[in-house]
Amino acid sequence: MFTTEIILSLSNKKLYSKPLRQAVEPRAVTDPRLAYTYALAILKQRWPEAEPIITKYPMWAYCYALYVMKQRWSEAEPVIAKDPEWSYLYARNVMKLNETQAKEWNGMESER
Repeated sequence: MFTTEIILSLSNKKLYSKPLRQAVEPRAVTDPRLAYTYALAILKQRWPEAEPIITKYPMWAYCYALYVMKQRWSEAEPVIAKDPEWSYLYARNVMKLNETQAKEWNGMESER
């Protein structure tokens, strides 16, 4: 079974081959933590196939937007907005709102 630690250790080596990728990807698209880690450490870019699972979890959606996409992720904002902690961090670090604005942001702006 692949874990986040294994994926991270592979990112630092040139051992990451097509057969290994074929073994990791089916598992990673079903686990938001693995999907995020795989996109960040191995692909180093967005991974559209895994985005449906990542958008279900505020923490992973926030991390994906901040560290992988490096921009707002409007499709995930309604989910992120449901969690006060991740909503605030998203507003501050991704949207670059000031503290007062971040406390007031509820994610519904993306639905307008």
